[in-house]
Amino acid sequence: MNFWIFIWVVLAVIVLGVFFWSMEILFRQKRAWKALANKYGMQYEPNALLLSPGVSGRIKGYQVDLFAEEQPAEDVRRRQFRTVIMVHIENAFPAPGIAGTPLYKDFINSINLPEIYTPEHKGWNDKNVLHTRDKKTLKEFMDSTPERWTALSKLLNIKNTDAFFIFDEKEAYFRMETAEPLDDLEFLNKRILGIIAQCEKLDPGK
Repeated sequence: MNFWIFIWVVLAVIVLGVFFWSMEILFRQKRAWKALANKYGMQYEPNALLLSPGVSGRIKGYQVDLFAEEQPAEDVRRRQFRTVIMVHIENAFPAPGIAGTPLYKDFINSINLPEIYTPEHKGWNDKNVLHTRDKKTLKEFMDSTPERWTALSKLLNIKNTDAFFIFDEKEAYFRMETAEPLDDLEFLNKRILGIIAQCEKLDPGK
């Protein structure tokens, strides 16, 4: 066999292998997300055949959105997708603020929340950032229930994820993103329930 034909065949096999493996992961993701939607009576959007699905609805009283989004990659020739989980807290916080992992540092710095707050809580990761408009009021709120600092730390320290928690005098959102497709129903369900459990501890209405 001609050497270049051999190289072409090898490359073709590799490309096809990666493609079919990616499709297998995508179809597993679709099955897991649809099962999650059915479990909680949520809305499931299958989207196009080669696109990730979407799930939206309530779990334990909280609005939860699950989707994948394309983001810029270091190599402009590649496509990079991240799985996103968002949880909405529909209660007012006493002072606005945002806490996040290092990936969101520039985003957090761009928001008009001038007071940089470094919590003294022993579980706080100093690589994470927290900005607020009223450090004193926020500290009083967080200190009023010992579990709140622990809950925030846990949300921002989930393995293999980036996240931020933004809140104001009307509502709050927690957003977590990961490169993992979250294609296993048991793991996905456990991850979402774990996030909600920590959001409940931060919820001023609880």
